[in-house]
Amino acid sequence: MLHAWNQVHPDATVQPGDRVSKVNGVSTISGMGKELRSPSVAMEIIRYPASFEVELSKRAADDTLRKLGFKFEKPGGHGLKELKITEVGKDGLLAEANNKQAELGLFHYVVASDMRISKVNDVEGDASLISEELKTAEVVKIQIRRAEVQKLAKEKVIKSTELLGMVAALAKPELFARAAAVSKSDGPGSSLEAESQPATSGDEAAAAADAAAAAAAAAT
Repeated sequence: MLHAWNQVHPDATVQPGDRVSKVNGVSTISGMGKELRSPSVAMEIIRYPASFEVELSKRAADDTLRKLGFKFEKPGGHGLKELKITEVGKDGLLAEANNKQAELGLFHYVVASDMRISKVNDVEGDASLISEELKTAEVVKIQIRRAEVQKLAKEKVIKSTELLGMVAALAKPELFARAAAVSKSDGPGSSLEAESQPATSGDEAAAAADAAAAAAAAAT
């Protein structure tokens, strides 16, 4: 049913990562679960931004420096250029900012563990430099990226890889079978040799490549 809705309403499609905030006017978790079993369902969907900014000032009114109030870690791989938030404390500047946003009902601006820091002030693209800016700057404008964005992208890549693997697994036996069928008419000796090597004619290779490309396109 949801797929049908997306086809009829291309300008209002429901996407992975979207959140159901109400079902038939009910907003509690248990209540929404019950309403989803109703004959008629009207859902209210919200979509959180992929990234947002939080500005924190360490300098307090009494001229002392306050703590940001969260822990982070640098990525293990060289290809990753962001910091990962591992813990948000109950006290500190970030906790206060989170509480203010929650009181206003702006939960999509609440920072939580596993979110990524992609930029601090004008520093980006280097996890070590971002970390240093967090430690030394008195005012930090932090760009936060939601972890589920990366997760969905990773799942998409995995799905594409699995589809390509399936295509290869299906194509390979077929090519072997064709080679065996052709060489079998020449005698038993040549049949064994043909089965040990996949057929590599231009038409068959092109067909396998086209199938792989189609699978990759379907996954995206």
